[in-house]
Amino acid sequence: MHTLTRPEEQNADILRLLRADLGLSQVERTDELVRLGDAQSVINEHSTTLFASHTSEEEEIEQWKNQGYNLVNILEDRYPTVLRDVRESPAILYWQGKLETEEKGVSIVGSREASPAAIEASFQLAKSLAQRGIPVISGLARGIDTAAHEGAIAAGGRTIAIMGTGLDRTSPVANRALREKIQTEDGLVLSQFEPGAPVKRFNFPMRNAVMSGYGLATIVMAATEKSGTRHQVRAAIGHGRKVIFTGTVANKVKWANDLVEQGKAERVTSLDEAVETTLKIINKRENPALF
Repeated sequence: MHTLTRPEEQNADILRLLRADLGLSQVERTDELVRLGDAQSVINEHSTTLFASHTSEEEEIEQWKNQGYNLVNILEDRYPTVLRDVRESPAILYWQGKLETEEKGVSIVGSREASPAAIEASFQLAKSLAQRGIPVISGLARGIDTAAHEGAIAAGGRTIAIMGTGLDRTSPVANRALREKIQTEDGLVLSQFEPGAPVKRFNFPMRNAVMSGYGLATIVMAATEKSGTRHQVRAAIGHGRKVIFTGTVANKVKWANDLVEQGKAERVTSLDEAVETTLKIINKRENPALF
């Protein structure tokens, strides 16, 4: 059996794997990493190129740690269990705040340009969930995301911000103070993108897939026919996660209504119903024999 190297060396090897020219997608690299249990073995199997030492990657990781950025890789026991379940789980996660391995939370998502009523409803829903000890997950964006994080914090609960950029950036800049509050009040700020990585258009669909995987359910508080929220809904369905639409979204957005009619999503008509539905999903995860 392969003996794991020191975490720093292991992370450095995985970084090299993610950067190497192997003709594999990032998901395929992670699959191979989990299968073989060692980054260098994946590189050896898929490349004839002789790679240099991982010293430069170790130096980068040391610099990131000095900046307050932490790393956890998918081969470590402390990698979030619920995220490990899904195929899009990143090989390395970068994080600040408090990492919890066994937590079971839900994602609250929606438009950046949501109505004041939808934003207030998101705040109140997050507050209610947090009061019941349920971590609230969102993406630190304007609108619904901001309201969800703030609602959880207002209740003294835990919230997780999953970013579409490296930890060296905060997007939007206006949420820097909110990010700091999340990190210092027992929350978690998480990214699959290494510090300094360029921001690309596909970052945010990738972020949404991780947000879907991290939550046992995705609750959609606002959406349009062309909403980016649809990326996360598709990911959640693909992950076998529950998708919950408010009545307003299900009634006004055709693709949302279609998913409800097809039995692939649920419609709730009140915040209390959203909370109760969420509690049932989490209880089923914790006590599958009872369902």
